[in-house]
Amino acid sequence: MYIFSMTIVMMTPCLVSAHSLTPWAALYTPERAGGNFQFSIGDFYHPPTNYVDYYFENSVARNNFLYSFSDGRDEWGGMIITNETTFLDRAIFKIQYNPNIAASTAAYVECVSPSVGHYGPGEISTKMVVGNITNYSQKNQAQVFAHELGHVFGINDLYQVNDNLSSIYSNTYRYPSATQMDRNALYICLDIPWYYMSGPDRRAKYQKAPGVWARNESIEILGKLYTFDADGYVIN
Repeated sequence: MYIFSMTIVMMTPCLVSAHSLTPWAALYTPERAGGNFQFSIGDFYHPPTNYVDYYFENSVARNNFLYSFSDGRDEWGGMIITNETTFLDRAIFKIQYNPNIAASTAAYVECVSPSVGHYGPGEISTKMVVGNITNYSQKNQAQVFAHELGHVFGINDLYQVNDNLSSIYSNTYRYPSATQMDRNALYICLDIPWYYMSGPDRRAKYQKAPGVWARNESIEILGKLYTFDADGYVIN
């Protein structure tokens, strides 16, 4: 069981299988975060695609957070697609409201790794527990949900290691939305390991395996042919 929390102090599925992040987690640990890689990948099970079905545990949770949850998802710029469902055998995570959890905790995600290595129908592997944040602005509530959604997909917290990184996992409320580094982490969590540089040119690299970059070669990725130069940047 893995629990990821966001504290106030830090301002801080469809029927699918799931898979381990072990190869990526070994390379992108919290202790190594910095420089070009301001993110960390967790070693736990997660949805294999960017599309997830979820449900609110009850009407109180839904009434409190329906719109701010949607806004939090949108802070990922379309990278995460969610669908609210009432069919519990389709959902991969649920949202709970618990105003009685520790006052310093805004929300947390609890992930349970299945013993058989994959999730079956109706086996809720992940729950997102939201604390008493009803007095937050809708924008701040959305930032809480954006942060927690990344945990659902496999991104680790960083604020206990370094709170100066360009990431909503080092300082949640410093950024209006998920940063480019956060998005790079999500690509890796989805096993589509593109790495986009920050800045106006957004040059891109691609990892064929953890730490192994495409260089001086052409590779077909998701049905499209890409060519990479000697430094690993895509040139067409």
